[in-house]
Amino acid sequence: MFKKIKFALTLGAIAMIATVAACAKATVVDDYKNDGYAVTVTYEAGGGKFIGRDSIVIMDMFRPSDYEKNADGAVSIKLTEPTSPLRKSGSSDAITLSLSNHFFVGWYKEREVLTDENGNVFDENGNKLSLLDDGSYVIEGTSAFAVPQYTYSGRWDFENDRIYYKESDGEIHLTLYPAWVKYFQFDYFAKNEDGEWQSIGQTSFNYKAANENGNEYDKDTVFLPDWKDGAMNYTYNYADKSIYRFPKVEGTTFVAAYTDRENEQRIDGSYEHTGTIDLESGRAVNPVNEIFVELEKGERFKISTAKQLADNGNPAGIYEILNDLDFEGETWPFQLSSGRFTGKMIGVKSEGGTNPVIKNVTVSVNGNDYGGLFGAISSSAQVKDVTFENATLDIDSTDRKAENALFGLLAGEIENGAEVSGVKIDGNLKIGCIVPLENGRSYKINLLCNGDFDKTSVERGEIGLSVYAEKSRTRNYYYVDPQKVTVDKDGNVDIVVFDNKQYRNADKTEYDLDYYDINY
Repeated sequence: MFKKIKFALTLGAIAMIATVAACAKATVVDDYKNDGYAVTVTYEAGGGKFIGRDSIVIMDMFRPSDYEKNADGAVSIKLTEPTSPLRKSGSSDAITLSLSNHFFVGWYKEREVLTDENGNVFDENGNKLSLLDDGSYVIEGTSAFAVPQYTYSGRWDFENDRIYYKESDGEIHLTLYPAWVKYFQFDYFAKNEDGEWQSIGQTSFNYKAANENGNEYDKDTVFLPDWKDGAMNYTYNYADKSIYRFPKVEGTTFVAAYTDRENEQRIDGSYEHTGTIDLESGRAVNPVNEIFVELEKGERFKISTAKQLADNGNPAGIYEILNDLDFEGETWPFQLSSGRFTGKMIGVKSEGGTNPVIKNVTVSVNGNDYGGLFGAISSSAQVKDVTFENATLDIDSTDRKAENALFGLLAGEIENGAEVSGVKIDGNLKIGCIVPLENGRSYKINLLCNGDFDKTSVERGEIGLSVYAEKSRTRNYYYVDPQKVTVDKDGNVDIVVFDNKQYRNADKTEYDLDYYDINY
């Protein structure tokens, strides 16, 4: 098998690129040997790439007669590291050496393939390898070339080590091998529903860069999530302005993290990787640190301002309301007002025992199947110890498809089983552009909520009810007949919806106001 290899051949101050076949006669190299270049040093890429290209090795050749002999008749030859800026590369581009997601440890004179107790060879990803006749490896059962794991010895010190040559030595050929180590890693685990630890993510970093740059490189550290603007924050800005992301499991909230499966060694704030490098062998020691994460089911929020709640709408969220919230100038989360709320909203009472107050919330209905501060409160949800003041539900647009839609100031519907307690509410319910439905179908509107839920468990304050017009120049077009709105003792609102075409042929003088307050 002939495998093409490119050599970057350096001869003292002369540099050239020579293409040779590994199993064929390297005539350029032989010519220089015949000219007295008896010392050859080859730098292999070891799976990496010189100058960003495959199949390149660096070869240095030295002619001992160009050096002065010492008292013992030997010459001392100092080597130049392949990527050193002092090296003459023969071009304007510096020589580089790289391997994706790995860092370089050093150059070594010897390397040995690592095997398990049965003599099997594996790559760093755990793939079993097969040895080919030319000495290269492939992943077993495939033709994909792979690099086995090595252990190294004889680390070369370019400052202090030398090649000593005497004429009696004949030719010397030294090969130096690069030791590569995969980026160090954090593996994160959390318990699944069966109580077993399972992987939830990984992060990695360049260990060498972390050690060379000190505090300017902090990617060797795990930064635990913390509370920010009412929500758990899972990101951290590294020193270089890039973003670290602690693994987040959807539908859960971070509680704590540990370095052991028994959850006895708790991490406080941050945790620096404990791995090191054994320079004698070129091998990583403890390159993977495991982080065991304790999670709480549900996404929790600690709300101190209206903006925090406005920015963190989640129909399954667990909300702790810590202070009074004024929504003047803020928007109530549509995720709460337009869908089924399956989470929790719990007010933290003041020292005097009063509920936190959420005031000046306005919700506009735009074609939803549900409408209210909460579209619907499911049987598994909890709303507790919260007072709503001056809340407004504005039914300003519906859709013919939204038949049997449910509207109420607190919720369009509260399902049986929902825990709604210690809740007080007052405000306004406005009825505007409601389109008529066919075949006698209609909407269900209640001052408080619909459903079989016991409404007496909610303290209902004064709730104003009004019907308003859609203005067209100087005329007021009503979709709901304001004279036929009634409210029964349970708060159910009965409306008569005009057919648009029929209404526009009706007498407008009865509906000359912009809106009508409904007394009930």
